Formats: sequence, structure tokens, C-alpha cells
Amino acid sequence: MAAPGTEEIGVIVVHGIGEQGRFQHLDGEIHQLVRALMDLFPSGKVTVDISSAGAGAFFAVQDSWTAGSQPSARIVIQHDLNGSLQESRLMIHEVWWADVNERYSLAKQFRFWLWGLGVWAHPGKTGSALEGAKEMQLPRSPRGSWSKARVGLFLAGVFFVLVGYSLGALFFVITRLLNLQMPDMLRTLTNYISGVKLYNQKRRLGPGFPSASEDFLDTVGEPPRVSIRRRMVRSIADVACRTVPYDRWYVLAHSLGSVVAFNGLMETAYAWPGYLDEERWRLLRTNGFIKCAPPPHPGTTMPRRPVWADPAEMVDRQKIFARFCGLLTYGSPLEKFAAIWPAMVPISKDAVFDAEWINLYDPID
Repeated sequence: MAAPGTEEIGVIVVHGIGEQGRFQHLDGEIHQLVRALMDLFPSGKVTVDISSAGAGAFFAVQDSWTAGSQPSARIVIQHDLNGSLQESRLMIHEVWWADVNERYSLAKQFRFWLWGLGVWAHPGKTGSALEGAKEMQLPRSPRGSWSKARVGLFLAGVFFVLVGYSLGALFFVITRLLNLQMPDMLRTLTNYISGVKLYNQKRRLGPGFPSASEDFLDTVGEPPRVSIRRRMVRSIADVACRTVPYDRWYVLAHSLGSVVAFNGLMETAYAWPGYLDEERWRLLRTNGFIKCAPPPHPGTTMPRRPVWADPAEMVDRQKIFARFCGLLTYGSPLEKFAAIWPAMVPISKDAVFDAEWINLYDPID
């Protein structure tokens, strides 16, 4: 625990769809956090510390930040609390998954437009054959949300066809006639929104026709969303299971990142070993975050359980989330997923935390 008069708060930041590089989204979020804290504590002091990597490339353009189990940045605020000086330290961790998205190619663009135009008619995912599904329950959407979501996706598809191709053709003409460098609208749109498509795919595809599977090494034979979820679950383990625990911790998730965060927070105890490496699992065992019990569902799990995990071992979710205090989502598509693909955002029946959930949205979200 932190010394008297101080508190350490863990913060997990999850980015949404896009092509952001490592720490790019985190940098923007920290800027916003610092400005908000300065407004909230006008008479206080705010300091930002960046944890740089142990080594940088020779003649590198800039130094890199720390990645891994340790926080990449720290915001320190000294402020008045009921007449006493309080020091709060926000320890910022990033869940970065943009690299899981497929490389841009003509084949990717072709597949994306076929998917985008027909996604409104895709069959809904309302069940799972995995044994762990018995420990989950499907979200209940308001009456009419299923048809409303599909109509919205249909209209969005029509809009992007009319606007996207029209602007693409216009920019092409301007580039040819005026020799001006215009943005590639179709490529930008494809790479930006294809994160949603990737989260629904059964496999990650390469750039050619026909496209061969390009699995990440840690998810061979499994959907690419498993690799994305792995980043989230590992970050939860790093923040929640420290030898010297944070006083409390929170999750800030943007856009599709809110689905990633929700999946991580709801994942079943028995599936956790498949997301972690052996070193993290040993650390959880040493710090008392693992319990042994008869396997609740010894059948198929996704991801596959590693060979080094004892069949009777699983995480103790009660202890994992003992200090979890809040979830902030913004621009979240969880409602769309709950209406059309509810089995992709199931809710755990194991109610182990009572945290505040704040969802910021715009009427056009």
C-alpha cells in the first residue's frame, strides 16, 4: 500500500478501431486527463512522468515508452482533501491491439466492402458451443433493438457507398488534374472500420486472392479476437495482481475497445490461463490469486488451456476484482453487439464486483 496521505490508482486505457501506433492513443488520453485534472484541482499541482524503455535504437527519432507489466506513464496530483494535503498517483497502462488488424491490400478492401454492405443481414450470434458458455448469460436488449440495429447498419452501409466512393472518385480526379496529394479515403475508411470486421472473423487473412490464413503465433487456429482479448486480460492481471497492490483501479475504453474491455472483465475463471504466459501465472499463484477446484467445464475452452496449467487451477475472480472500482466507456458499440451478436458480449454469472459504469455517448453513436 502507498504511504499515508498518498494513494496509487491503476488505470487501464483501451483504444478503439484505427491504425494508432504503440502509445499513440495513450499519449492523447494522458493529455486529456492532465487538462481535466488541472481544471478539477486549479490550486493543485500536476506532474507527468513517462517511463522510458531500458534501451532505444541508435539515432532513434525519439525514445520509446515502457511496455509490459509496468505502467507506461504516471500522473501525480497534489491536492487538498478535507483540509489535508493528498497525493494521488495515477499509474497508466495501455492495451494496444491495432497491430492485430490485417495488413492493407486490395483483397482486404474488397472483403471489407462486401462485409460492410451485407453485415446488416449477417446471421446473429446467439449461442456458443464452448463449455464456458454455461457460466455466462446473454445480455437482454430492449424490444426492437435487434431490428433497429440492423436498419442502422444498412443505412450506414448505403451512406458509405454513396459518400465513400463519390469522395474517392473526386479525390482521384483532383489528384490527376491538379497534381495535388489527396488522402486515400477508401484506404483510410477500410483500415479504420475493419477492426469491427476483424473482431467478428474466425481467422485473420493475408493480402492475396485467395487469402491464406495469417494467424498470430499465440492464436494459431483461433479467431483474431482471442489475440486482442489476450492483451486485455494480461493488463488486468498486471494491474490487479501486483505484489504491492494499487489502492483501486479503473478501465477507460474507447469505441470497439469497450467490447475488448467488457470481454476481459467478464471472462470465465477457467479460461484465464489461456490468455497468460507461464511467468504471469506463477506470479498470480505466488500472490494468492489462483484457486483449485474441480474443473467446472473440462471440455473445450477458447483460448486453449496451456499445458503448464494444472487442470484444477483457475483464477480467483473475487480477489482479481477486489479493488476494481469503475469502467468508463465512450463511443461504445456494445449495444450493437448485444442486439446482433449477444454471444460475443456475454455477462458472467459470477458477480464478483460492484463497480460504477459510466458510458459517454453521442446521439449519433
